[in-house]
Amino acid sequence: LAEKFRQAAEADPAISPRTREDWLTRIDHHVLPTLGRVRVCDLDAHAVRRFARGLPKMRAKTHRNVLSVLSVLLAWAVAEGLASENPVSRARERFPRDLRRTDATKFEPRALTDAEVKLALAKVGATYRPLVTFIAETGARVSEALGVRFGDVNLQAGTWTVAGQLADDRTVRDAKTPGSMAMVPLSDAAVAVV
Repeated sequence: LAEKFRQAAEADPAISPRTREDWLTRIDHHVLPTLGRVRVCDLDAHAVRRFARGLPKMRAKTHRNVLSVLSVLLAWAVAEGLASENPVSRARERFPRDLRRTDATKFEPRALTDAEVKLALAKVGATYRPLVTFIAETGARVSEALGVRFGDVNLQAGTWTVAGQLADDRTVRDAKTPGSMAMVPLSDAAVAVV
């Protein structure tokens, strides 16, 4: 089943390369080692519950993502007529607590201090210093910073419209939805490296 899903995912142009890679990695690292020899007809809500409980210690978000990928795989199997139902959906209904983990300590992202940014920039070579400066000044993701186009920057207004990101094939792909586009004010340091 996993191999058929892999072939279908690789052939589907609607699935982004990053999403495909994420799905297949989670299937290879988490799903197949435990469920790889289980027949689809033997998967039920109880088997999914045991799988979820048996996953190694990981962050709650990673745990949810592993179960989501298993659900995507099984939903595809249902759509293809290879399974009668998605047992992950049934397990979420019957055993919601067992399928949900919480982190002991919540991760709280924080901005670097000016001293930390200065220290980091001192360790970065001249080639990457403008990129790292832009990321530090705007809070951009690496793929977003690498995907900045001239048309996205308004130097007079001192703003950058996050309109895309660098894709795996080195092209800039547009933001997935208009809601994921954002206007970011640019500091003098960010303007200087644009």
